[in-house]
Amino acid sequence: MARARLQEIKKAQLSTVNPSVNPSVNPRQVPSERSPLVSGRYDVDSNGFSSTFTITVTGSTFSGSSRWTCCPGPRTDPIFQGVVQNGKISFIRDCSGQGYPGECKQSYAGSIMDDGAAGRWSGTGGGGSWTMRKR
Repeated sequence: MARARLQEIKKAQLSTVNPSVNPSVNPRQVPSERSPLVSGRYDVDSNGFSSTFTITVTGSTFSGSSRWTCCPGPRTDPIFQGVVQNGKISFIRDCSGQGYPGECKQSYAGSIMDDGAAGRWSGTGGGGSWTMRKR
């Protein structure tokens, strides 16, 4: 009985690295953590200011853009270094060149929720809370 179990385990191990045992597995592929966040549009509220985020998720990372209707006027800012891991989310918004004379960066961090995320941000302009909901 133990011998049969050992052979079963060995076969399972071989099938993950040997395409001749399991041709659907590519030995060069490294499985990535699947993010609970999905690509698409999200309604975001940051200290009472509304935005639409459009993000592209690849594994546990993401990037995209944020469209704002204010401050100082309508604008689109890039979102980068987005990471979702262990129920947490973090990303950076680059708000440079929009009426502020120097570099403008805001760091967002929070927790994943059923339909989005919520947390705190800090950086240029101060800090506060934010929420993100899938459209």
